[in-house]
Amino acid sequence: MVKGIKKYTREPIVRVGIIERAPEAYFTISSPVELVPEKGVTVRLTPSGRDKWHIALFGSELQVQNIHTGELHRYPAKYIRVEPIEPQSAKIIVHDVTIGIQFHWQRKEDQTFPGVIEFRRNKDDTISVINELPIESYLQSVISSEMSGTSPIALLQAHTVIARSWLLAQMDNPPHIDFDVCADDHCQRYQGLKRMTATAVQAVNDTRGQVLTYQNTICDTRYSKSCGGISENFENVWQDTPFPYLSYIIDAPENEFQDWLKTIDGKKIQFGSNRKQIPDLTDEITVREWITHRPPAYCNASPEVLESLLNEYDREIPDLFRWKVVYPREELEQLIQQKTQEDIGTLLDLVPIKRGISGRLIYLDIVGSKKTLRIGKELKIRSALSPSHLYSSAFVVDVEKGNNGIPIQFTLLGAGWGHGVGLCQIGAAVMATKGFDYKTILFHYYLGTEISFLW
Repeated sequence: MVKGIKKYTREPIVRVGIIERAPEAYFTISSPVELVPEKGVTVRLTPSGRDKWHIALFGSELQVQNIHTGELHRYPAKYIRVEPIEPQSAKIIVHDVTIGIQFHWQRKEDQTFPGVIEFRRNKDDTISVINELPIESYLQSVISSEMSGTSPIALLQAHTVIARSWLLAQMDNPPHIDFDVCADDHCQRYQGLKRMTATAVQAVNDTRGQVLTYQNTICDTRYSKSCGGISENFENVWQDTPFPYLSYIIDAPENEFQDWLKTIDGKKIQFGSNRKQIPDLTDEITVREWITHRPPAYCNASPEVLESLLNEYDREIPDLFRWKVVYPREELEQLIQQKTQEDIGTLLDLVPIKRGISGRLIYLDIVGSKKTLRIGKELKIRSALSPSHLYSSAFVVDVEKGNNGIPIQFTLLGAGWGHGVGLCQIGAAVMATKGFDYKTILFHYYLGTEISFLW
């Protein structure tokens, strides 16, 4: 959270890491550009129809070569910038960009970008690719990369405000060294012009310069794909310092949720300043009942509804609201050893130690024949129990045992996708389909906030 609200006289520029630490990179131009090195002579490149360029290290130099014509330029420089002659209309294609890094949908694709592309040499003799562009242009891509650009405009407007807020909350202390944010889920998705729509452009224009603030500070507006019905408190996922605007919310119409709550037998608690009744998801019996049912929630959406709200790779998961993962014991043992670098012996049990308000595990004991390993918080749990990342840490475990009492199989039954803090993207999208405007959506997920204008 950035203390104080800085006003801007003009729209800021953002540097986005597209590719990090690659041995080489490729790009294609569609209009004339200039190669502008840190040191050396600027050169103009003009597209000829066969203009795919290769960038790699050649000793102490950065080498740029047209792979079709052989045209070659070498620079004893730390970076080379590809700057369009006509920046308003120019587009540069960067090839083989990896998206979904370390997630189940990881893949490569060619992406088209506006603005400047910089190829930078790293200390370990690899190359990073950075896109430099105005923030509002960046946001047009973010909101159509995170969710479908065909989503209702209220969702895209709300998403623009939180994407802008999150970015500005990071820029005073960027999470990366040579650029402000990366282009993948570690920060927020930015996939160039490929999925951008006219509706996304309108949503950004409609909310230009708007951010969410809380007590005269820009909010660190975290968000995830699906909260699973109740969102999580910030302190249960990251640092122990709570943020009031990142506290749990019930992601459902209050009357429907309270009517459903009467039908379950688990523990209920009064929670929060509004003293609303919610299921006690820190209780193992209650959280199992919660996860094995489908309570009313905005993010409890049918595949038909999700079709127009999610991009193609997000639709590959059959169910984002409730899910199941099954592991033979030996497979899970090997996975845990690989991810934690700990030899626990024979895996005997997975024991929940502490849960948050949404049922997400904060700490988990992995019980083995050689040792018990306690892990947390949620991202470490999700990483240890999946080749990529488990959908969320809101899960219960069924253990099937053999005649000797040793587990044969572990079944994880879970809720939601992601950390569950802040805005629930699917819940917000469904709210938009029901006619809620973007301000109502924002104030539903971020309690006590208001909208401020920075430029």
